[in-house]
Amino acid sequence: MNSTLDFVSSLSEVMKKSVRHDMLTFQRAEIQKTLESIGETGPIEKVRIFNSKGIIYYSSDRAEIQRRVDSSSPACIGCHTDPSRPLDTLVSQSQWTIFKAPDGQRILSFVE
Repeated sequence: MNSTLDFVSSLSEVMKKSVRHDMLTFQRAEIQKTLESIGETGPIEKVRIFNSKGIIYYSSDRAEIQRRVDSSSPACIGCHTDPSRPLDTLVSQSQWTIFKAPDGQRILSFVE
């Protein structure tokens, strides 16, 4: 599991660096294209960038853009211990969680 988390953390860094310049220069279409490309690769199901209020700004799934992430979802609970006060209860050491999808598949969610 440690190896997997190290790999996912490294992959997250690559993703952040891939969109950094586009974010600084407000190249929104390029950010979206990059996330869509990443989301089409192998075992990566979804990549999203959202604000502190949980609104999705960019996603590898365009249908999600401008939606609010449910603060009680398994992906959020991994980092926020109290969904009613998400900013106050952010646990930086808990960037990941594993949960079961509706089809029974295990999903590793990593948030940075």
